[in-house]
Amino acid sequence: MNKDVLEAMADMDEPIHTLGEIADEMGKSKGAIETRLKELNENEDVCRKKVGARAVVWWLPGRTTQIYAGESDFVSAQKDKSNA
Repeated sequence: MNKDVLEAMADMDEPIHTLGEIADEMGKSKGAIETRLKELNENEDVCRKKVGARAVVWWLPGRTTQIYAGESDFVSAQKDKSNA
């Protein structure tokens, strides 16, 4: 049932997404997608982080999270698990 949410997130260019971005990508309402994202998060199929008073971001586990670090450089925020 939630495979389409995972596929939509995987197809998006950026590794981190807001609820609105995911809903827009899928052509669905935020309410319809939020319930499904919460279920996916409970099953550990997606990751979630509250980043402000009302702001939440979502991403797929295992997908490298990138943080903008200048005008053209990206820095990986995910540790190389092979070195752990």
